[in-house]
Amino acid sequence: MSTVAISQQSSQAITSKKIAKTKQQDLHPFKAKLLKGNGVIYELANELICTVEFIEDGYVIENEELNMFVWGGTREEAEEEFANYFDSHYQATINANDKELTADGKRFKKFFFNLVKAIYKYEAKKNK
Repeated sequence: MSTVAISQQSSQAITSKKIAKTKQQDLHPFKAKLLKGNGVIYELANELICTVEFIEDGYVIENEELNMFVWGGTREEAEEEFANYFDSHYQATINANDKELTADGKRFKKFFFNLVKAIYKYEAKKNK
């Protein structure tokens, strides 16, 4: 084996260890008392705790209680996607007509309603 091949293998091993360490550090639970997405900030009555996994080339954030599952290329992207999906899911659930909901749907709507303590609008910064 040539010196170049050994150097490349060593470099790949070091890079793989760094990536694995970074991924492991980023896998702590995603905890939120505030969620900011789609021009809205949600203040939650209770801290929302979500699992974080690294799958192939991205981060997955999941909350089983809300049946929400999002993906992002980075942890930050996944957290942003979670907040945006939370907003969409919340709006759809809260605005649903009770007459069209099942008993489970009504319980979920009440749960969602009680989860959100306050909602604030904000002006999103535009990239230049």
